[in-house]
Amino acid sequence: MKHLLSKQAKRAFAIGMAAIGLGLTGCSLLPPFPDHIQNFDSGEKATIYEYKDYFFIKSEFKDYPTSCSALYSRDQTDLEDILSVLSNVVARHDVKNNCGKFRFSPDGEFVLREHDLFLGFEKSKTETVCSVSVGFEKSKSAPKSAAEAQALEEIARQFFPDCNRIRTIDLKAKSKKGEAE
Repeated sequence: MKHLLSKQAKRAFAIGMAAIGLGLTGCSLLPPFPDHIQNFDSGEKATIYEYKDYFFIKSEFKDYPTSCSALYSRDQTDLEDILSVLSNVVARHDVKNNCGKFRFSPDGEFVLREHDLFLGFEKSKTETVCSVSVGFEKSKSAPKSAAEAQALEEIARQFFPDCNRIRTIDLKAKSKKGEAE
């Protein structure tokens, strides 16, 4: 009996140490815990998760697909940093399976930088359409070259390989629309 209790104590200790180790490295066996949940009279439920590098908002509707958005902070200094944040978002929140619509963009689009990433998808019964754009220049509305278009497509396919169509976001038109208002 004493041997059995000692063996169980060692097993519990090993499991506890493994859980602590995973927690310290940033890995978690449990799904993320929301910081705020808002229920609206229309039946919409918005769940907000707040992290050091981004906010994640998941809006669930009765008759429409779940809509998710991640707004990353402006602390990232280049595209590689932003792609790292995107990788964490996609993995941590299982975006591919939990969202019918998804948008990844900077927190506050007032001053856009040339390495800011906009990426999203929208699923329908027949296809998944992805939208992607990097950077912002007033003279730029689409990729300047085939190589740039290919690079944008590779970014979208890296995170969302199920995209049937990939389109670039026309930020110039978006900017003109905002200026006209």
